[in-house]
Amino acid sequence: MASALYVCVVGDEDQSIYRWRGADVSILLSFSRDFPAARIVKLERNYRSTQNILDAAGAVVANNPERVGKSLSAEKGRGGNLRYFEGLDAQAEAEFVAGEVERILNDDSDQTCAVEYRTNFQSRAFEEVFRRRGLRYKLVGGFSFYNRAEVKDMLAYVRLAMHPEDDISLLRVLNVPPRGIGKRTVAALRESARVDGTPLWAAIGTFVSDASAGRAVTPLRAFQELIGRLRDALATKEPPGFLHAVLEETGYMAMLKDRNTPEDVARMENLEELAR
Repeated sequence: MASALYVCVVGDEDQSIYRWRGADVSILLSFSRDFPAARIVKLERNYRSTQNILDAAGAVVANNPERVGKSLSAEKGRGGNLRYFEGLDAQAEAEFVAGEVERILNDDSDQTCAVEYRTNFQSRAFEEVFRRRGLRYKLVGGFSFYNRAEVKDMLAYVRLAMHPEDDISLLRVLNVPPRGIGKRTVAALRESARVDGTPLWAAIGTFVSDASAGRAVTPLRAFQELIGRLRDALATKEPPGFLHAVLEETGYMAMLKDRNTPEDVARMENLEELAR
């Protein structure tokens, strides 16, 4: 294909938002230099936004020196005027948005509103404010902040630090991150707890003190000591500091950093938001 000069490249230097995935806008900007005979076709008709939105976005991105440049024209016409709000923090932003939604619904209860945000972790503030104000909402294309697996894992650790006898939380994170506690060991713990009529936490203590338990003791003892450290941190730290201690002590954040997939980057953002 290349020998016949049939090369087609599609890109937009104004949308170089995936740099953390390895995207490099300089590749697009240097294309004309590397292929001087190439014909550039600019797709400047916009079918999504109004002209006022395009003009505002264009005025912002025009300050970027690394761009080819384009003049976008909206099929939807001029549209309404834009409003600018700058909040002190995510909470203030969510309160403002919720207030605007309430105003719109008070004027017309049949109206529907959409709230767009850039990354998953930002949903937390909106969800909390909407719930508090009694505004019904549906999260599209994702899970509610507190239903995300990594958030549930961290909250399970928090509950264990407060109440080690919480069997549901213990089973959720006993081997998360992986610490070498296999299914057979978990089954043995559950059977021991059933026979003795005790929580799993007590069964772990029994196993750790049993010299005949073999290699299974080592990861169980490490887990026991981990929960002990978290209980100490709970007694001495404020909530944000305690949550950061959970992230570090458990090795959960280190696990995500080591894997470093795009999904793991989003999970780390969610956990940082949880610990604010």
